[in-house]
Amino acid sequence: MALLNTDQTPAAFWITNPDNTFINNVASGARYGFWYKDESAVTGVMAADGLGTGVCPRHARVRKFENNIAHSNSHYGLRIYHFLAPRVEPCNSNSRPRTGTFKGLLSYRNGKNGVTVTAQSHLKFVQMQVVENKQAGFEMASAQGGFIGGGWGANIVQDVVLVAGSSGHGIFTAADHGLTFDRITFVNYDSGSTYAVRGCAKCEGFTPRGGGWTTRFKRIAYDTSPNRVMWRWSHEGVHEDTDGTLVPDAPGGKRLSSLVPTNGLLPEFSDCATVTGYQGRVCNGMRFRRFAVN
Repeated sequence: MALLNTDQTPAAFWITNPDNTFINNVASGARYGFWYKDESAVTGVMAADGLGTGVCPRHARVRKFENNIAHSNSHYGLRIYHFLAPRVEPCNSNSRPRTGTFKGLLSYRNGKNGVTVTAQSHLKFVQMQVVENKQAGFEMASAQGGFIGGGWGANIVQDVVLVAGSSGHGIFTAADHGLTFDRITFVNYDSGSTYAVRGCAKCEGFTPRGGGWTTRFKRIAYDTSPNRVMWRWSHEGVHEDTDGTLVPDAPGGKRLSSLVPTNGLLPEFSDCATVTGYQGRVCNGMRFRRFAVN
C-alpha cells in the first residue's frame, strides 16, 4: 500500500484546522516545521462518522499561533499551503473576512525557507525573527497557483528581523499585488550571493519572465546589508517605497519612489536613476501599473 503524499513529507506539526492554539512549541528535524494544510471540509475518520458538518477549515479563524520556534527542518519552518483565508463565518461564502495573525515565530537554519506562503487572504505575520535560512527568509504568495486576497493593508509582514546566512535572500516578494512589508530590519546581506529582497516567488518555474506585481515597503532598516534588491529580468516586479526607507539614498528627495528592473522604457524618464546596492532603477515620485497584452 502506497503512502499518501502528506505522509511521505512529514511535518512536526501538521495542522488541518487553524482554529487551534499553538504557543511555545519547537518544531525541528522534520521536512516542515509547522504546516498549515488547508482543507475545504473535514476529512478522515471524523468525516466518515458524520462529525464534520458545518466545519470549513480553510476559512476558519487562526485561533492562536504565538512564540513558536522552527529550526533545522529540511524545507520550511512555517508553511501555509495551499490557501488560508479566515472568515467571520467560515462556511458562509458571503461572510466578511477575519484577520489571522501569526506572531512571535523564531525560524532559523531551515533547508529552504523560514516562512513560505502559497496563497493567502487577510493574514499578518508579526514580531518574528527569521535567521540564516538557506533559500529565503520569507517566500510569499507564489506563482505556483498563489494569490493574495484583500486590498492594501489586509496582508502585512510587520516588525520582523531577517538575518542572512551564507546563501539565500531575505524576501521573495509575492506573485500578486497587495502585500506590505512594514518595520523590517535586514542584517548581514553583504555577500555576493545574498540580497535583502528578490522579486516574484516561483515565477521562474511557473510564469517564466512574467511578473509586474507591486509590493509596498515602509519603515525599512539595514544593518551591514549593502546588497539590497536584485532582479532577474525586466518587468519582474515593482517595489513601492512609500516613505523613503527602502531606498534611503534615492536621488530627488521624494518620499514615494518605485524600484523597478531596468528596461528599455526607463531612460525616457528623467526621474529614474541607478543607486548603488539596488539592481534596476529607482524612479522618484512615480507609480507603475501592471498590464498584459495577449
